[in-house]
Amino acid sequence: MFFFLFFLFFLFFFFFFFFFFFFFFFFWIFFFFLYFFCFLFFGVVFLSVWLSLTGGGKRGLFPERSLKETDADICVQGDGELSILKIKKAIKDKISLSEIPGIYYQQNGKILKGLPFNLENNLDIFPVPSRDLINHYIYGREYNPHIRKGEFTSIVASRGCPFECTFCSRNSVSMKTYRARSVKNILMELRELQHKGIDMLRLKMIVS
Repeated sequence: MFFFLFFLFFLFFFFFFFFFFFFFFFFWIFFFFLYFFCFLFFGVVFLSVWLSLTGGGKRGLFPERSLKETDADICVQGDGELSILKIKKAIKDKISLSEIPGIYYQQNGKILKGLPFNLENNLDIFPVPSRDLINHYIYGREYNPHIRKGEFTSIVASRGCPFECTFCSRNSVSMKTYRARSVKNILMELRELQHKGIDMLRLKMIVS
């Protein structure tokens, strides 16, 4: 009886190991040929790169301190929409991080700086936020405690400020440049929000 149970256990272990080994062996062979096929015919290279980015008001004013405090890889100054596209190219080795305007970055334990940044005057070129990505979050409870998911959002219709208040850092962040989206562009976003069924919003705009 003992030898019979031992024999059954041995068969089970042998077939389990056989199946496990060959399954992963053929899986990796299949993955290798799929990768090679995509690279050969489509020029697709799969990258797995993790970079942490920081930016915004205080971060833009003190980029080197921000990198030390957060241990992020890159700190973005100015309009992040433009920098992100170029950072993507840098990840694919199409350009160097040193060629990207408005960033500070960590490399080999040192904090380096890209090119000086310039603000984009035409805000209409920037796409509206992809709010579908955040539908499962709740925003706006400070305005209405009964707001549910997907009912509230905000719109940024201008950047910077036309005034020069000494107690405010907005002018430092925006390089004393006031920029506003066109009325047509703002109305386009409002119609999109209405189509999505969003009932409440916060409109952030400074009028000169």
